[in-house]
Amino acid sequence: MVWGKEIARNLYGLSGDMRIQYLDISDEGHLILKVGNHEIDLYDLMTKNDLPGAHIRILPLIRKMMDQVVEAFIRAMKKHNSKLGFIPIYPLKSNSSKIVIDTIWSYGEKYNWGFNIGTIPEAELISNYSNKKPRLLVVDGVKDKAFIEKLINIKNNWEVIVDIESERDVEILKEYPEIKIGIRIKLLSTTRSPWSKSSGLYSKFGISLIDLENIINKYEYLYDRSVLLHVHAGSQIPSLEDLDKIIGETVSIYTHLREIGLNNLTYIDFGGGLAYPYTHFKKGSGFSPDYTLEEYAELIIEKTTDLEKYGTKIVFEGGRYIVAPHRITVSKVIDVRPYGVRPRIYEDIGYGIMDEIRKAESLKELNNVLRKIREAITRLTSRTKASKENRVLLEKLITNIEYEVSRKVEELLSRMKLDEFIEYIRYPSPLLEYLITPSMRVFVSFSIFNHIPDKIVVDQYFQVVPLSRLLEKPEILAILSDLTCDSMGEYGDFYSYVEKPFKEKLIPLDLLTSTDKKLLYVPNMLVKLNGIPLHIPRKGEKYYLAFLETGAYQDMLGMNHNMLSGYPEILIDIIDGQLKIKVVNKSYASKYPV
Repeated sequence: MVWGKEIARNLYGLSGDMRIQYLDISDEGHLILKVGNHEIDLYDLMTKNDLPGAHIRILPLIRKMMDQVVEAFIRAMKKHNSKLGFIPIYPLKSNSSKIVIDTIWSYGEKYNWGFNIGTIPEAELISNYSNKKPRLLVVDGVKDKAFIEKLINIKNNWEVIVDIESERDVEILKEYPEIKIGIRIKLLSTTRSPWSKSSGLYSKFGISLIDLENIINKYEYLYDRSVLLHVHAGSQIPSLEDLDKIIGETVSIYTHLREIGLNNLTYIDFGGGLAYPYTHFKKGSGFSPDYTLEEYAELIIEKTTDLEKYGTKIVFEGGRYIVAPHRITVSKVIDVRPYGVRPRIYEDIGYGIMDEIRKAESLKELNNVLRKIREAITRLTSRTKASKENRVLLEKLITNIEYEVSRKVEELLSRMKLDEFIEYIRYPSPLLEYLITPSMRVFVSFSIFNHIPDKIVVDQYFQVVPLSRLLEKPEILAILSDLTCDSMGEYGDFYSYVEKPFKEKLIPLDLLTSTDKKLLYVPNMLVKLNGIPLHIPRKGEKYYLAFLETGAYQDMLGMNHNMLSGYPEILIDIIDGQLKIKVVNKSYASKYPV
C-alpha cells in the first residue's frame, strides 16, 4: 500500500499555493494550522474543548490576504512602471460579522482600505467607524431619500461616492449636491462563473450606455459630480480570458466617458470577480480559477496604464478573496450507516447474476455485466409487487451484487498493470460510476443550510478534510448527511487531483480505499468523486471533519432550518506577538449531538 503525507496533502487539497501557507499535516496525522511562528493542532483544539463542532476564525489570515493583494498590485505597477493610484475597498456583503469588519478596519489603516455598501443597515454599521484620514465608501444598490440622508449623516471623514443605475437615482441625488456620483454601467461581456447573470445587458446591475448618455444630456450636474466608473461582472470569475474582456470593455467605456466631457471621472472600479481558489488545481472551473492573484493584478495594471493621463485611480473591490480562508467549519461525525446496503452474501439468491460477475475475466467484461445488472434491477424494481417477501429478496439480491462486484474489482485489479487500469477508467462507464459512488453515509453534527448554505444556493464546493488519521489511507467513500429533515442536507462532492511527486511504484489497488475498494485518486488526473474519502471511526473515537474556506458569505446567508442556527466559535489571533485562542458562544453547542 502506497500512502503517506505527500499523497494525503495532495488528495485533501492542502498542497495548493494558498493552503500550503497555513495548513499542514503533523507527524501524528492531525491537521495543523500555521499562524505566524505557531502551529495549532486542530484535532487537539476540538477534543480538549469537547465541542460537537465550531467555526474556527483565524484573524491573521484576513490581514495576510490584505497584504498579499496590496503587494501584488505594487509589484505589477513596478513591472509596468505605472503611476496609477490604487485604493482597495471591502464589500460588506461578503461578511459583515463584527469581528471581521473590526479586523479589516483596524489593519486597513495602513493601506487606507475603504468599504463598499448597498443597504441602510450596512450604512448604519459603517457609521460606527471613525477615520483618521479619508477613506473611500462606494455605495451601490437601490436608493431612496432615507438612504441618502443616512449617508449624509455619516461624518467620520468618509469620501462617499453613490452609484447611479437609473434616472430615479439621478433625480434623487440632484437634491444632494454634496454627494459625489459613481456611474454603474452594464457590461456586454459575460463570464462562465456561477454568478454569470451579474453581467450582460440583461443583468440587474447598472445602466446601459444609451440610457446613461440620455440621462447625462438631461441632468448636466453629472458632468461635474461624476467621479467613479463602476462595473460588476459577477463573483468568482474563473477565466483570465473572461477577465481580459471585462477589463478591456470597462477601460473603453471609461475613455469614452472622459471624451464626452466627464472630466472629473477619476476612479475606476472593476467590481468583484477575483476568484478565490477553492480547489488546489487550476482548471478554470467555477471554483478553480485558471489564474493567480499575481496574474490578476498584472492584467489590470497592464490594461489600465494608458489611463495615467487622466490621473486615474484603480479601485480594488475584493471581498471573497480577503475573508474566505479565515473561517474553517469543523463538525463531529456522530453516526456511520450504509449508503444503500451493507455488502454481504446471502446464499439463497442471485446465482445466475453472481456467476456472471465471478466469471468476468477483464474490466471490460465486468463493465458489460454491470450494465446488464443495472437494467435488470431497474426492471425488477418497477415490476416487483410490494410484498414483504419480494422486498426482502430484492434487497438480498442488491446486497449480493455489491459484495461480488467489490470482490471482483479487487481481484481483477490485483493482476492488472497500472497504465492499463488508468486508461480504462478515463471514460464514463458503469464500472467508473460504481468506483466513485459512496458506500457509506456519515452523519455529521451540523446543518448545511446554516453552516455552508452556498452548497444549497449555488452548489458551492468546499474542501473537506479529516482532522485526524491523515497518515492512514482512507477506508471508505462516504456521503455526508446533516441533522436537518431535508434531503438537500447532504454533501458528497470531492475533487480528487493527486500529482505524482513520489517515487514509489504504484499498483492499481493503491488507488482504491482500503475497505470498500472505491476510487481515491488517479495520478495526474482530475476525478470528481461522489463521496468524501474518510475513515470509519473506531469505538469511542472522536472523528472530526473540517470544511475549509467558509469565511465568505456563509455567515450572512446561514438559515435557521430545524432551528439549527449558531455554532461555538474559536477565535485565533496574534496580539503583540502572543498567540491568543478564545472560545465564544459555547452555549450553542447544546443544539447539536455530541
